[in-house]
Amino acid sequence: MPSMAPRRGNLTAGGAYERLGKNARASLHKSIGPDGNFTNIKFPMFHRKTGGGEMQQSDLHGEEISEDTLAYDEAYEDELSGRGLPSTVSPSDPINGWKDVDVERAMPEKRDARRTSLSFCTLFLFWKLRAYVFNYHRADVGARAWYLADRLLDESSVSAAELQSESYQGRLWRLRSLSSKLTWDKCLSPMKRDERSIAHRGAPLMFPEHTLEGYTSAVRMGAGMLECDAVFTRDRVAVCRHSACDLHYTTNILRVPALADKCDKKFQPGEGARCCTTDLLASEYKQLCGTMEMMTNVGARTVDEYLSVPSWRTTLYQDGGCATVMTQKEYIQLSMGREMKVKMIPELKEHDYSKIGIHSQDEAADRFIQDYLDLGVPPALLFPQTFSKQHATRWLSKYPIAKNTVLLYSPGGQEQNGKDTWETTYKGWFEELQRLGQPIKFAGLPLNEVISANDALGGSFSPTEPVRYLKEQGIEIIVWTLERSGAVPSGWYLGVHQGNASTGTHGNVQSAVRKDADIYLLLDVLFKEVGVYGVFSDWPGTVTHYLNCALP
Repeated sequence: MPSMAPRRGNLTAGGAYERLGKNARASLHKSIGPDGNFTNIKFPMFHRKTGGGEMQQSDLHGEEISEDTLAYDEAYEDELSGRGLPSTVSPSDPINGWKDVDVERAMPEKRDARRTSLSFCTLFLFWKLRAYVFNYHRADVGARAWYLADRLLDESSVSAAELQSESYQGRLWRLRSLSSKLTWDKCLSPMKRDERSIAHRGAPLMFPEHTLEGYTSAVRMGAGMLECDAVFTRDRVAVCRHSACDLHYTTNILRVPALADKCDKKFQPGEGARCCTTDLLASEYKQLCGTMEMMTNVGARTVDEYLSVPSWRTTLYQDGGCATVMTQKEYIQLSMGREMKVKMIPELKEHDYSKIGIHSQDEAADRFIQDYLDLGVPPALLFPQTFSKQHATRWLSKYPIAKNTVLLYSPGGQEQNGKDTWETTYKGWFEELQRLGQPIKFAGLPLNEVISANDALGGSFSPTEPVRYLKEQGIEIIVWTLERSGAVPSGWYLGVHQGNASTGTHGNVQSAVRKDADIYLLLDVLFKEVGVYGVFSDWPGTVTHYLNCALP
């Protein structure tokens, strides 16, 4: 009695037996009788000719058919040959009789099902991988962005006469164009992170500045760059603060007696206080909690009267917890971490550090950049900022990592005690660095030094003289700062900068901004007409929203 087990390796040279499905293998086993003949082939696709010449189709429930030879009818012979099936099978060797069968051709339904399954699995894996990768770059711009977009066409701030003017019609056309792209029902694509959306100190419109919570919120809103204003502690550790001496109104130091006693100027009724990072060790600095930037009342008799949060800011995200202040190294690690992966745009703040053993601006510049070298920051991720030509020159000449140095321009700036102008100071700096073979690639300017309002009602702007020069030189422009203060039209960087027109300030942007939603109008002008590289904001979600929905 021949063996009932098929000789697997011989079914086909390519291992067709192994490629047969479970049911097909079972049918093949059952079809081999004691005499070695096929007795009951269960392949549904096979038609067999009975002894009487009739055609029967075998299936799993068909009648048993015994023949010396299974001959397929002529109508099926050509079709089966085309599939790689034999037209007859020898009863003496029923298994090897199938050795040349191409199972995949013989059973196209199985082949197609397998391919369909594989395609589906591939698509599923691709989609999951896409979601996994996109998760690190997605953005949730939050309710404020949609709130502003919904009010783009609000005309409550426009008089009846202005509504009929030809000038306003031009503005209205642009606002309608923006509204058609920015509102909830029009902007349907998933938001993604964008390095042109730059977080100014984190997200200080609602979160304490230069804190872990503020930075994290900024990135979740789509900021692709984070700013750390760097100053030094008493043990010469770089930390993130806008000013070396702002601790008394940006942290809770005055409410921590052990640390308040270390302040350069302790709080006195009617005199206020002055607390600096240079008064504390880094370990002491880390004991502080960040607070919303507060206003100070020098005439106050108590600390509670001395400090107050401006009305346009909230304490919802600082009360009941401690906002985490950051060292510069922590900021770098956060930015390069798995959940962030954003670029860094830190600024070295100038200060007299001689009392802590930093005796020159060059030494301060070296210590500042050393943190980035120590942590292996790639040059492409770093955009160090400074108002100082001395800092810029040193970084560009000594540190390849600082190739993207941003030279900041602000009339009434730090170098000449408020007497700097574009013509007397800053233009010469750019030209000198060009001559020295250390050209600046990026310049940072306040908003009201970038555009000038030509037609306030029409919302028409033109680039300023510094911008025209910088664009001619191929220098990229970074703008600061949107949403820095209260409701439009009030606020920093919208009106005359520092209230001193003699410093070289150009047109009054404030006159063309009627409502908060007009921030989108400014963004449209900055990116489409001026062609800026990026924009700082105290609430990066607004810029991210514009970049994702309105910018081609």
